[in-house]
Amino acid sequence: MMTLGIIGATGFIGTALKNQIQKAGTSRLIIPTHTIKTRTEGYTLEALKGIDVLYYLASATIPASSWEHPERELDLNLRPFINTMHAAVDAGVRKLIFVSSGGTVYGTTTEPVNETAALMPISPYGIFKCSMEYYLNYLNERFNLPTVVFRVSNVYGPGQNIHKGLGIINTFIERALQHLPVSLFGSGEAARDFIYIDDVAHILYKTADKTQQYNVYNLASGHTYALKEVLHLITKTTGLTFNIEYKPRRASDTLRMAFNTARLTEAFPEFKTTAIERGILNTYTHLQSQFQQSK
Repeated sequence: MMTLGIIGATGFIGTALKNQIQKAGTSRLIIPTHTIKTRTEGYTLEALKGIDVLYYLASATIPASSWEHPERELDLNLRPFINTMHAAVDAGVRKLIFVSSGGTVYGTTTEPVNETAALMPISPYGIFKCSMEYYLNYLNERFNLPTVVFRVSNVYGPGQNIHKGLGIINTFIERALQHLPVSLFGSGEAARDFIYIDDVAHILYKTADKTQQYNVYNLASGHTYALKEVLHLITKTTGLTFNIEYKPRRASDTLRMAFNTARLTEAFPEFKTTAIERGILNTYTHLQSQFQQSK
């Protein structure tokens, strides 16, 4: 039986992946012990012993926070990542799977980008995600260690903590349920690709024992929606209405992100992403239930 390990198991994607692994019941799961020290120094060899496939999902920052404090990317993200990767090599990990940020590493795009497109991040967050990807290339070349990078688009769905500053769809729905205004930065024409959380967890889990033709994949739905269009879809699907407050566009935000997902489709031909209407309804149902329980 294969043993899987998750760095970042308490986060949004990590929790969903952990649930997927436990539900399947075909692999052992190790959650390396997290301490204050690992936040700046990474995980040790002892913490990673016995793991065959290691997922690295951890991030201590978001794009907006990195804009004002780029130095934190080095101390809180890159250095712990590098140290953990070398500990993984020493511990005999046989495969590394890394969740990168499709929404930041490419910068703004006008056409759907594939995995060979130039990386043009505009935020320190995206810059350091690129650095991590490149470091995995080094580990692959030096130690012949298989690595897989997933450049994930905007993830949404039940279980996302919007108070960390991420999650457009979840934020819109939560604020509407609480009769609070929704902020749109710019004109609302900024466009994103949205992918449902269960879809991400499914692909990550299936990758553990799968031989990949490539080492980088766009993990996205392949469909792009302007934020104003997302608000309309939420209203159409759930009946929620919005009080919109328009604010100046943030410099850290990309204007448009669109992804070519041909590689993903080739690697997982049986896989179909969740339609955004279905994902919105699932998210609304979950959040509405939570909201009613909190009253």
